[in-house]
Amino acid sequence: MLPPIDESLKDKITLLRATPITPPYKADDIKARNAWRAKLTAELPAFMHWLRTFRVAAAMVNVRYGVCAYQDPELVESLQDLSPERRLLTMMDALFIWGVDRLPWSGTAAELEERLLEKDKLGRVQRLLYYHGACGTYLGRLETQFAERVSSKKKPCQSKRYTIIPPDNE
Repeated sequence: MLPPIDESLKDKITLLRATPITPPYKADDIKARNAWRAKLTAELPAFMHWLRTFRVAAAMVNVRYGVCAYQDPELVESLQDLSPERRLLTMMDALFIWGVDRLPWSGTAAELEERLLEKDKLGRVQRLLYYHGACGTYLGRLETQFAERVSSKKKPCQSKRYTIIPPDNE
C-alpha cells in the first residue's frame, strides 16, 4: 500500500521493478546448485571492488538522500490507475457528466459530487467519495495529473470552480 506519489513524495520514494530469476539448474540437482553457488562466491570480490569504486553520476546525486529517487514508469502508471482520483475521472467519463452536447462541465466539487450521485445507480460514487471533501481532494490531484482535462479557478469569497473537459476518444 503506497500513498499517492505526488510532488511532495516523488523525491522520497524509490520504486523498483523486480522479476524472479530462473536458476541455471533444476531444483533437485544439488551438484549444479553447489557449482552455481561456488561461481557466485568466486565473483563476490570483483563485485565488492566494483561497489567500493562506483561513483554516482553528478546528475543523480541528492544532498539529502545520497542518490535521486527513481520510480519505474510502468509501476507508477499502474499505481495511478488504482488511485481514487483516477477512479473518479473514470466515473465522470462513464456517467457522462457533460450530457449529450459534450460541452465542458463547470462547477464546484460539491456540485460535481451531487451530479455524480444523481447519475450513479450502483452506489460506486458514494463508496469512492466516502468522506467530506473527497471530491475536492481528488479533483485537485486530477488537476495536477491531467491539466489538459481538469482545471480550476477561485474568485475571492467563492468556492473553487472546476472545469472538466470530456475525453476526445468518444
